[in-house]
Amino acid sequence: MDFKNLEINYISHCDAHKSEICNSSFTECQIHGCFMDYSNVSGSRWSGASFEKMYMEQCRFDEVNMNNSAFDKLSMEKSKFVDSGMGGSSFSKVAMNECSFTDSSFKNSKFSDVDFSGAEIDESCDISGLTINGISAEELLKKYKESGDT
Repeated sequence: MDFKNLEINYISHCDAHKSEICNSSFTECQIHGCFMDYSNVSGSRWSGASFEKMYMEQCRFDEVNMNNSAFDKLSMEKSKFVDSGMGGSSFSKVAMNECSFTDSSFKNSKFSDVDFSGAEIDESCDISGLTINGISAEELLKKYKESGDT
């Protein structure tokens, strides 16, 4: 199924498997119960669109702006994020188990009630300004190394 140069307001219970969705407007569109796996989405506008009970496995999104969006009960396991920004975002009850972060920034982020068990921060990470329970992580590491327990 291909969507090209269209303006659509409502889609329900469709099978759009392997779709090409390009240069179309889905502004304020209600999309419910659709299968859109293996689809390619480009050059389309989705402002104010609502997605419910969607299946979009192995899709490719390139240069997508999803600012001010809300994601509820979202599954994005084994997904890749490259050159992506999530500044000012809020995460609650999010599981990011067995994830890898490389060349990423959490600058000025706050973590509370978060399970970091088994997490690893290696020596290539910039921890300047990082605090744990209000204590400088740099100072903690310095004192630890000075104690000779390394």
